[in-house]
Amino acid sequence: MKKENIKFHFCGMSDKGLLRGNNEDLFEIKEDLNACIVVDGMGGEAAGEIASRTFIESSTKVLSKRLQPFSERALIKSLKQSFMLSNVNILKQVQECPSYKGMGCTADILFFYKKNYYIAHIGDSRVYRYRKGTLKQLTHDHSIVQDKIDKGLISSKEARNHPERNLINKAVGVKKEIEPDIINGFFLQNDLFLICTDGLTDMVDDDQIQNILSTGDFHIETKVKKLINAANKAGGEDNITVVLALSK
Repeated sequence: MKKENIKFHFCGMSDKGLLRGNNEDLFEIKEDLNACIVVDGMGGEAAGEIASRTFIESSTKVLSKRLQPFSERALIKSLKQSFMLSNVNILKQVQECPSYKGMGCTADILFFYKKNYYIAHIGDSRVYRYRKGTLKQLTHDHSIVQDKIDKGLISSKEARNHPERNLINKAVGVKKEIEPDIINGFFLQNDLFLICTDGLTDMVDDDQIQNILSTGDFHIETKVKKLINAANKAGGEDNITVVLALSK
């Protein structure tokens, strides 16, 4: 991979929240690749952690190969292969250990190459971009309530307290065939990207997230902590993972 003149400042933090006994979230920052990964495990205390770890290990193995010649096409292929290998490895573990049945995860990979960002996404964790005072959600939730929103059956406000808000309809490690959403676009200097699990977005609405990110008198490390603290202050009902990536 040819060295590009791209500089990013990354920072991440994961917290088990106030009600969970363990943390099934994981994140990985690969500064040498200008990439980061956020995973939210499911399937019980032990199994959720195993699924998350399997995804991190499988996806970093694929991404680190750096297919040659490196190009946008090769990058997108690597992102898809990361999900496919993770899916195969999680399903294999379930087959070998039946007690892991129901194990899986949601996942997002954010990769920067030249002047563009690339996202591979499955589930209800999210990727946002904060640019010049405006927060924009880049991913689309694979969830029951999002389907209802898309069909006009409920509003976004109603979805926040909907009894099915934690039910997802797409995950890694559940079916033999998966296809992650691939989202890409360009980035500008001082763009701030947020990758987070639903432990943040179920507790903190977009307006509050935007307010925290818009405060310019502290570093992204402090912004990460403030987002985690805001989720816990609102109840901390789930594990909370936040990763920020600032283009410089």
